[in-house]
Amino acid sequence: MYPVSDAFLRKIVQSGRRKTAVDVYYDGQKVASGLPVSGGTIRADLDSDIRRTGSITIADPSMVPTFDSGILSPLGTEILVQQGVVFADGSEELVPLGMFRLETTDWSDAEGSIPTIQVYDRSKALQVDLPPTVSYSGWLAKDAIMDLLQFIYPQLGLTSGGVFGISVPNYRLPGGHTLTGTYASAIAELSANLGSRFFFDAIGQARVEVIPDVSPDADPEPVITLGVGEGGVLVDADHSYSREGVYNSITVVGAAMTNGTIPSATIRNTASSSPIRWDGPFGRVPKVIEDNTLTTGSQCAQRATVELRKYMGAAYSIDFSSVPNPALQEGDVVRFDFLDGSSELHELATLSIPLGTGSFTGSSKAAW
Repeated sequence: MYPVSDAFLRKIVQSGRRKTAVDVYYDGQKVASGLPVSGGTIRADLDSDIRRTGSITIADPSMVPTFDSGILSPLGTEILVQQGVVFADGSEELVPLGMFRLETTDWSDAEGSIPTIQVYDRSKALQVDLPPTVSYSGWLAKDAIMDLLQFIYPQLGLTSGGVFGISVPNYRLPGGHTLTGTYASAIAELSANLGSRFFFDAIGQARVEVIPDVSPDADPEPVITLGVGEGGVLVDADHSYSREGVYNSITVVGAAMTNGTIPSATIRNTASSSPIRWDGPFGRVPKVIEDNTLTTGSQCAQRATVELRKYMGAAYSIDFSSVPNPALQEGDVVRFDFLDGSSELHELATLSIPLGTGSFTGSSKAAW
């Protein structure tokens, strides 16, 4: 959860004035602030290649761009969206919902030329093809990620210390290895082999962070409680159990070595408390991943361990609506308190944050 004050958390459960602030940047400089927002939604998805996207309606026809200029021209414009509360003394506390690339601006003459913009976080720029012969033979994975990022975003001044979490490991790519696909897919693959996810955070900073263990063995601390009743913020919750797309064993196979050996590792869910454990009634459901950038068994084991974490709670999910809290973020662990007195820990998978009227909704998977 984005850091906020206790006063913020008290205020969001009360009726009162909320605020959405939309500012416009071009070439790194703010060129407009406080755009009039009449509606829209910011969407967050923990497992998507582009974590945050949105649609925003701007209630000012004078902001419709001309052919090659205008505040809402999508040719290099970025949008900072913030949301929060206004206190009784007029002071504000806002949290960022994202620094976005303005992708399209649409309007209809028949409907008053009110512009609606579609925005994507900075990951969108990485979805372009790599040159066919990009070789990172013998490079450290972190250096390769930084090189890829700095090619697309030289203006951001990215540093390794700012991008990588302190617990992210490193490894050396094998000789003769080339990356293929897009910049986004190459960075995602390298990050996964570091046991991590790549994303741009709510302030537009590129981040590579280790995928956390949210199982009961790790005893994760919830950032907030979503409960019902007096003082609660939970409006509704729909529960779903499904075994589709759920695995309890991950095998990762690396690159063939010159001596003929092939490194590999298998990690299984053996937690006695897990309903999807390997030797339980759920059955044995393996998944195999091949990756020719991995050259040791320990590297394969690291990748398999974090891949398995993605499926630990995937069989049980909740779709919920609650009082809007823009400080919540995908990946947060929260506690649900239900009417029957039961409680459950879940990891937030998706969020839909209204910018005007509308419901604050999300989905989660169990923290098993």
